[in-house]
Amino acid sequence: MVVLVGKYMASATGVVKEITFAKESDVPVFGVYVGGAGTGRNLPDGLQRNRTIDWDWDKIESAINQVMKEGKNK
Repeated sequence: MVVLVGKYMASATGVVKEITFAKESDVPVFGVYVGGAGTGRNLPDGLQRNRTIDWDWDKIESAINQVMKEGKNK
């Protein structure tokens, strides 16, 4: 699951629920900063900072390739 992380995403309760559902279903999760958000922003509960990347096609491709080897994708 890809979580698009905007400037005010940390307070979005629906996003936290979706992340929780994904983890309960063994679906790997990573985030992508969008809309001017960056590493200084708070993240929604359950989304790890070391699994949240800048919007860069090469980084996104790499993250997708990684999660395809994790969780229920094994």
